[in-house]
Amino acid sequence: MTDQIYERALALLGGSCDNEQALRTSCEAAYMELAGRLRRNIKTGDISDILVPAAAILALSMYTQLGDASASGSGAVSSFRAGDVSVTKRGAGSARGSACALRSQAETMLMGYLADRDFQFKGVRG
Repeated sequence: MTDQIYERALALLGGSCDNEQALRTSCEAAYMELAGRLRRNIKTGDISDILVPAAAILALSMYTQLGDASASGSGAVSSFRAGDVSVTKRGAGSARGSACALRSQAETMLMGYLADRDFQFKGVRG
């Protein structure tokens, strides 16, 4: 299934990416994360039609974060000016916001299939 996720993520990127291995790794991690969060009675094969695109979107979130992390530590130029033309790379906050929005979209797509996280009832003595 990770090959299908990779193909979908690559299509969402327009058919090419800067770091194929990072995208493949992100696809595998996205699949493992979402498959691990499914409710007990849900099997990945039963929901592959929605799991594949959701995992591809989550993989893009991870890929975006990886690219942002490697660019921020590399001393890369964030802007330059040549005469009347200036080019500015978008800020880390923008990439982080995009990654969070993608993650949220992937989770929303699988909302009915994911087990609840960080939620519990506790008894209160009265």
